Amino acid sequence: MKRTRLTRAMIGATLVSALPLAAVSAVSSPSPSISQAQHLANLQTRGTAEITRRLTALSSAQVAVTATTKLSVEDKAALTAQITAETASLTALKTKLAADTDLTTARTDVQSIVSDYRVYALMLPKARLAAALDHVMALESALQKLHDKLLTPVGAEDANPAAGVSADRAKLDEMAAQLAAAHAATDGLEAKLLALQPTDYNADHTVLTQYRQSLTAARSDLAAARNDAKAIIDALKAGKPKS
Repeated sequence: MKRTRLTRAMIGATLVSALPLAAVSAVSSPSPSISQAQHLANLQTRGTAEITRRLTALSSAQVAVTATTKLSVEDKAALTAQITAETASLTALKTKLAADTDLTTARTDVQSIVSDYRVYALMLPKARLAAALDHVMALESALQKLHDKLLTPVGAEDANPAAGVSADRAKLDEMAAQLAAAHAATDGLEAKLLALQPTDYNADHTVLTQYRQSLTAARSDLAAARNDAKAIIDALKAGKPKS
């Protein structure tokens, strides 16, 4: 019995030793090509999902841009063109990724979804900031017109020598300074904002901070200007003596 087992073991060892080394390796380990193919398929699946998610977000942004009343005609056209171009490029990338046949190319394509487009980090925030800036600038214009209308009644008060410098005049001057500050904060800001590209964000991840800060400062100045205008109007309506 022992002799039979020993004989079988020797025969098996002889057969294995007779096989080519490559054949033994193929039996003992998975095929690298199968592993790479699966890896490629996984990359394509994940990349396609990320592209689809961004295309959905861009589509929603386009609907919002079209519907908003806070954007000028020019800014709306500029943003629409940018969103359309980004959508077309991502759609082309989606097709290319699906056709990739090697891991290196697929990895590059998947990485470009973030680095070459910056949909969430730049494109969508840029659209929201542009709408907010347009709204602020419209408010600034409206308050400037109100300031100019108030010049006449406040000027009439100034014409009374007995009144001295009226409190309304002081508030109107303060309002003018606040409007000037708001204008300085937003002047030329939209054109620079709309011109931002993914490369700008890649070079400086805080590139939008200055726009947010300028917007906040302008809103604060305009809120103060509006309060001054209200105080002047209330005082004029009440007919209180100014001294």
